[in-house]
Amino acid sequence: MNNTKKQHYIPIFYLKNFSTPIKKGFYINVFEKERLLTLEKQNIRNIASENYFYDLDFESIRKHFSKKEILKLKVSTFFKSKGKLKLSDIFKKNLFENYLADIESFSGDAIKKVIANIQEFSIWEVNNCFCIDENEKRNISLFLAIQFIRTPKNRKFFKDMHEVVIPQVYEDLIYRTNNEDVSVYINSPISEKERAKAYHLSFLLDPTFLNDLSERFYNHLWVFYLNKTESLFYTSDSIISVFNRISNPIISTTGINSFGVEIIIPLSPTILLVLYEKEYHAKAMQKDHKKIKILENITQVDSYNQIIIQNSYKYIFSQNLDFHLAKNLCTIYDSIRFPKQEVIFANPIKPKTKE
Repeated sequence: MNNTKKQHYIPIFYLKNFSTPIKKGFYINVFEKERLLTLEKQNIRNIASENYFYDLDFESIRKHFSKKEILKLKVSTFFKSKGKLKLSDIFKKNLFENYLADIESFSGDAIKKVIANIQEFSIWEVNNCFCIDENEKRNISLFLAIQFIRTPKNRKFFKDMHEVVIPQVYEDLIYRTNNEDVSVYINSPISEKERAKAYHLSFLLDPTFLNDLSERFYNHLWVFYLNKTESLFYTSDSIISVFNRISNPIISTTGINSFGVEIIIPLSPTILLVLYEKEYHAKAMQKDHKKIKILENITQVDSYNQIIIQNSYKYIFSQNLDFHLAKNLCTIYDSIRFPKQEVIFANPIKPKTKE
């Protein structure tokens, strides 16, 4: 296999925002939750990545499904400019990671510009000016949509959903339609790991699904927080954290479109983006939409870091070595140290394809 071996599920440009340049590289500090272990000065090219994260064993898939074409990823829209491609070529030639890199390039530029605006704003501009335009907001929304489903934590969710929900759907289809192709898919010798991975990646290649998801991020109220304290914001291997002050014993309130939800995205050690669900937060936050709020209280920074820790999967990242909050929470709460949290979409979106 001649593919790129290490493939990042968190972009290099994002990790660089939390890193320290040393000689020719960029280094970040890592806290490993399970072992309560601090790893100092890790090269960002060696973290938040897995070997062959986007690769599939297409040889075994092709041998079994070459005629029936059961396993299809939705690639037509994104790859028109690249001409006609076989599904396997998208992965074997690293085109999948390159496709993500294309999106990251303009998303990264938008995030970089917003960070620069916030850092350069005068006091008057902080109080009176927007720090992001609509085009930048659109680009970052698409980045958030991809990042939301891209990480290992969310792959586990899709794997669980594939193992539990999808077989039930297929069994129902067989019963209703007597469809031989569906039966062949269920009873195929392809590994569950490969099948689940393909199912996960199919969401990343579905333009309708991504557009719907990015629209949900876009439609929230966007408020930026500038950290003026000595404490820095963490980030993690799951850079999007979902939090809700409203609880409901019957239904989940942590979907990205749930009433009252807050979505927390650290952009740098001193800049945090929070997306507020519009209906519940309109009165309190509408005036701050696309603007900057100053944080001067360490308790406020710690409260956001706590949410970031709770939403992380295995690793916390920081520009400095201050992981005391992460270590304390992981020591006290097994649910944080060994997370089993699921991703909730709320008002579920289903991938669509054009006929």
